[in-house]
Amino acid sequence: MVEQGYYVIRFDNRDIGLSTWSNTKDWETKPYSLDDLATDSVELLTALEIDKAHVIGASMGGSIAQRIAISYPKRVLSLTSIVSFADASALTKSSILSLSFFAKVPSLEEYLGFWSVLVGTTYPLDIPLYTQLYKDSVEESTRYNPNCITHQLSAIARSPIPDLALIDIPTLILYGTADPLIPATHAIEYAKLIADSQLIEMDGVGHDIPAGICEARNRARWRYRIHPEIFKLLKRSKSNMSNEIEAVKAQFIKYSEVFNKLDPKLILPFFALGSILITTGVVATMTTEQEVEGVFTQFMGLLKKQNFTCSKLDVDNLSAKMLSDNIAIVSGSAIRYKKEPGTDTKEVELERIGVTYTFRKDPPAPTAKATEPPATEATANPWKIVAGIIHQPENAIAL
Repeated sequence: MVEQGYYVIRFDNRDIGLSTWSNTKDWETKPYSLDDLATDSVELLTALEIDKAHVIGASMGGSIAQRIAISYPKRVLSLTSIVSFADASALTKSSILSLSFFAKVPSLEEYLGFWSVLVGTTYPLDIPLYTQLYKDSVEESTRYNPNCITHQLSAIARSPIPDLALIDIPTLILYGTADPLIPATHAIEYAKLIADSQLIEMDGVGHDIPAGICEARNRARWRYRIHPEIFKLLKRSKSNMSNEIEAVKAQFIKYSEVFNKLDPKLILPFFALGSILITTGVVATMTTEQEVEGVFTQFMGLLKKQNFTCSKLDVDNLSAKMLSDNIAIVSGSAIRYKKEPGTDTKEVELERIGVTYTFRKDPPAPTAKATEPPATEATANPWKIVAGIIHQPENAIAL
């Protein structure tokens, strides 16, 4: 993923590794839930100053990822849930998750026996790989809260089934047909509740996508089947963001074309109320349509006195960036032209300017009544100007 240009964040949930351990005396009366772990994840994004992310989780992590998508939809670009569950009974009723197994550091034989069951029925356990994983886990066990498993199984057990129908982002669900821990029916059923989801069946795979598949042809089979689907999902979310940027640019270009008509009434639909315009020596706040019209009547009047004819935006070099779901910024340059004195048609350059505008995407307006005028291009586009700065062209922002 890093090679594909993505910034990957992996972290320990509370009670594991270097994350905070929950050893307070009142833990039993105030245990945490998967929703708390979801909040932990989002707070990490906030601390890293990351607005939105693609969320990928496996097993319990997949259930946490579901809750992030439900409770914090504006922070999630896409969801990938791997060998996971929505109904906690899948785990709490499992005979495989014996607390006695986790009560001590298992022997190598116990560890290999446990994972040979979890990996499923089709692919043999990669003994050298899992032997090394065992050695790593023994070394890491000193950094784990000894009460970790009890705490996290309790978090799973006490977490209500999430309302998966609330998830409305691109979702990829992968499950193994031979998963002894979470029956395949769980993924199949909860996939039906998520409108924009894709379900991928991994035949013969258990509760772990086997990194140590022995035959190279099988390893390639999974790498080329699963990885492209995940990247396709990530790119699809990127595409949605690109579509928004293009919509903002289109609105800005249309505004520039309409502005050239020097009619203040025509530019009203492009502005949100409460917008601000900053130009040389002028800062104008426009809270009503009358104020927008008044400001531009004065501004356009000055241009008319200069024999202004049009402003040509450098469309090919516009720079735009999404700052959040509903805020975007566009920056570029333009050339203003005027009629050459003593001629009726010849145009000469008046001045070069830089333009930087902030747009806000407003929610869709209620369906128009039959008596209302039809929507124009400006009113149909939900992106409205909230701030405009006219400056020196060299000060255009590279976004």
